[in-house]
Amino acid sequence: MAQCDDLPATFTYAEAMAAGLTTIDIALPRGAHRPATTTRVTWHQFDRESFDIGRDTIDVAGHTGIGVYSAERSIIDAFRLRHREGDELAYGALRRWLRRPGSSPGALHEMARRHFPKTAKAIRQALEILQYE
Repeated sequence: MAQCDDLPATFTYAEAMAAGLTTIDIALPRGAHRPATTTRVTWHQFDRESFDIGRDTIDVAGHTGIGVYSAERSIIDAFRLRHREGDELAYGALRRWLRRPGSSPGALHEMARRHFPKTAKAIRQALEILQYE
């Protein structure tokens, strides 16, 4: 599987398959209709109350919106889904994000504490450990 750092910002479906990305991940509010697709999709369902936290919409071609989660929300979800996706994804994402200019560990922890309290402790512990790297 290709690492996120190795992938271009945009790529065609064929390039994605060559890079080892075999499905597209799409999040929906729990209970929402899953539309029929011709592409392999991994569907993720999130609680309706937390679905829009850290989510923005990008306008595409002036008439279609695509929802995109912030880096902070994506890191929180990686920690929330460690049991399924593995620890390496969560810690790797956090390490890369911490190296980015403008990243705010305090804001990340506050989002986790306020909206995803079961994850806040793991994120706080990881931030404490990674500050010494």
